[in-house]
Amino acid sequence: MFDNSIIKSELNGLVGYRQPANPKYANIDADNLIGTSGLFVTDNPYAKIEYLRDNQDYARIGAIAFNNYLRTIKQTSIINVCSQVFEKPDFIDRNLIYSNVINKATDNIFSLPAGFVGYKIKIDEKKNVAFRINRAIFELVSDEEIKLLVFNSNLKAPIHSVDISADGYYHLEDVDLTCNDSGYYKGTFYIGFINDNKEAFKRNFEDSSIMNKITYLDISQIKVDTASETELFDQSQIEGLEDYCGFNLDITVIDDFTDMILNNKYLFARAIYLNLVIICLNVYAASLRSNGNERDAKELYALVMLEIEGTRPDDNVVHVRGLRPEMLYEISQIREELLKLKTGLFSIGYNVDTQD
Repeated sequence: MFDNSIIKSELNGLVGYRQPANPKYANIDADNLIGTSGLFVTDNPYAKIEYLRDNQDYARIGAIAFNNYLRTIKQTSIINVCSQVFEKPDFIDRNLIYSNVINKATDNIFSLPAGFVGYKIKIDEKKNVAFRINRAIFELVSDEEIKLLVFNSNLKAPIHSVDISADGYYHLEDVDLTCNDSGYYKGTFYIGFINDNKEAFKRNFEDSSIMNKITYLDISQIKVDTASETELFDQSQIEGLEDYCGFNLDITVIDDFTDMILNNKYLFARAIYLNLVIICLNVYAASLRSNGNERDAKELYALVMLEIEGTRPDDNVVHVRGLRPEMLYEISQIREELLKLKTGLFSIGYNVDTQD
């Protein structure tokens, strides 16, 4: 798993487009001109800006929309390559914090302490993992309006905030919140809400107070007397909470390669370049295909497909090493370099764990 939005943003400038000499087409914006890896899509003779502009779907596309189009296909290439590198399942574990039932009797009720109540979750230092909060299960006595907050100890503002109208007795809410290293490095997570006169059912029935062990996560219940919904509380004021905090979490633990990609992004540059050239050539090829009754167009189409696949569409014989086979080779090389990171043979960025 990796954070798509972070990866698209941070790898956006690896590969660029060159400004064409033709003034009619020379309106590529500064963002799209950046190519920090030294690789530019338009260096391929079939991936010219002129061809892309004239053969994309909308004939009257303006400069702003066309630049957005160029960014979109670049981001598509970034995600395509990263997804192929990390193609194995990223699942590690999934469980509820509490799985045993509680006795929701009228004489088994208590008042939650004022301030922040919830969970402190720390990820094992030895693993580069993230966790996803799939669902929150509230077991409050009456209907309540809850703002579920997720803080990271590195940041002042909450990283997630979800408004929930929780029904009394039992309420299950799908939240789908990911907690990873995006925008900060590790730290401790605090998940909870600011309480004001809310009541919950006690976890004192049989084994209902036993917390499950979730792989690579250290979880405890906490309270903080003075806290707000807008900024992280004073962590020195955290106290353990013996009673139930009033809600349960369904958590999935997953491998997280976001930080690993960011710290070794130049490994991915050539594969992204090749994938992006393939996309551009396919745009051109599709246009040629639609005019396939013309002899020149047919020949150009055959040349473009030869460039992409290494074979001509009319004989299926390998003539040259095409862009797609070259891209797949680059992806295999990235995997090898990442394996070296895992075994500590080389130090590109820093040592991290990858999938087995």
